[in-house]
Amino acid sequence: MAGEACENVHVDSSSDHSWRRTQAVQLRLEDVFERALGVFGVDRILFGTGSSIVPRGWRHDLFTLQREAFGALGLSGDDQARIFRDNARRLLAL
Repeated sequence: MAGEACENVHVDSSSDHSWRRTQAVQLRLEDVFERALGVFGVDRILFGTGSSIVPRGWRHDLFTLQREAFGALGLSGDDQARIFRDNARRLLAL
């Protein structure tokens, strides 16, 4: 709701997505991302790795899963680049 009301609120995709199992209605990752895109658009979603330093590290499986989900929604390469790279660069002034 904050993202709907405030244009300066951003969200990230970081998660192992296991929370979806707790929902009354089964949600596919594509469903979740479609709703997030409807509220935040491609310019306010940032890729979150779901990685940690103890002991798991980089989660390439989650990266691939998220890329596939955004691809299934028909996001262009440019839009995916925003989510997976450009938005963070812009916000962090990198």
